[in-house]
Amino acid sequence: MKPSSRYYRKPFLSKLSSMSEYRFQATLQFSLLLLATIVFLALPVSSAVSQRPEQPARRPGVRPAPGARVLPGRPPAKRAPGKAKGRPAGPQANARGEELGPPAPETVVLATSDAVKLTATYFKPTTADGEKAKAIPFILIHDWESDRTQLLEYGAFLQSAGHAVIVPDLRGHGKSTAVEGLDRQIDAKNFRKKEIASMVKDIERCKKYLVKRNNEGEVNIDMLSVVAVGKSSVLAVEWVINDWFAFPPFDGNGTKQGQDVKSLILVSPRKKLKGLSLIANWKDGLFTGAKDNGLPMMIIWGSRDEDAAKDSESLYDLAKRSRPDPKKIEDPEKRKEATTLKGVPIRGNGNSSTGAQLMSQPEMKKLWEFTERFVSEKIEANADSLPWKSRAKDDN
Repeated sequence: MKPSSRYYRKPFLSKLSSMSEYRFQATLQFSLLLLATIVFLALPVSSAVSQRPEQPARRPGVRPAPGARVLPGRPPAKRAPGKAKGRPAGPQANARGEELGPPAPETVVLATSDAVKLTATYFKPTTADGEKAKAIPFILIHDWESDRTQLLEYGAFLQSAGHAVIVPDLRGHGKSTAVEGLDRQIDAKNFRKKEIASMVKDIERCKKYLVKRNNEGEVNIDMLSVVAVGKSSVLAVEWVINDWFAFPPFDGNGTKQGQDVKSLILVSPRKKLKGLSLIANWKDGLFTGAKDNGLPMMIIWGSRDEDAAKDSESLYDLAKRSRPDPKKIEDPEKRKEATTLKGVPIRGNGNSSTGAQLMSQPEMKKLWEFTERFVSEKIEANADSLPWKSRAKDDN
């Protein structure tokens, strides 16, 4: 028997009624939401956004100083970097007063007078505006059969103290193995006495590069300092003598030719390098103190490196031969002024035995600070007599 449709009519109509009511509510809600959106968009912009103060746009990678309050349309207040008497004023600051990190080291390739392509790392000084030409330039000379990586950590430290530093790979070492016009690479292991002696030209080329930086107003070349490690001390001492006895002392334009080295630091120095000896040069009054109390010098050695310690102590004894004995000077200021030589034996463990280890490991930072302070104090004491001057021929 076919069911009558009247049994389904009422439930169907009831369901239809419920669906219609649901659709009506949904349509009403959508309409209200659309109306609210239209009204919101019609409001003034100032009413539609938060009333927070406007922040100045920031350049990518630049952050305000920690704790600085940024006001609308105004950059953070400029903080004056710290300044020590006669010394560079510390890290650079940009126009917003924010401290910048030290400039990245530069790799430079320098052609020597005999066509060797010398690779070196240059650390630009971290000086503030107005403090240019006050930076002390350093030449760091790595040990024999090593390379410049031995001294890059120390170079970065000196840069952080406001100084300029150049660290070369000596010829035949590291990446300084090419010669213009020569197909083969050179290797220091094959050098004979004459070729070793020619390595002082590498140091001279580094000074020439620093003279260029001097002329750009970046450093004061008349405050030059030299640091040498191990057997390369023989080369450093030879070159310092050449610098101090450059002839003629002035060129035809009246430009100073030498006597720019104002301090010397030798780390675990050795007396000989493959037939070359530094003793003859070391007896000069510049090192023994017979000339105006001698060149300010520091000799450092690790007591566990017995051979280097023996040579270092002997050189120290010779260097103090004609220098005043600070212990006999009662006045503290005069005693400090008269102290132009420091002997620093490091009585540590095996990690601080060789010159390379002393100058390549960051844990030796206190020693590095001691060397930097000694150089800075000695040069600052004579800063008035060492004014910056351009060495460019056009400026003389």
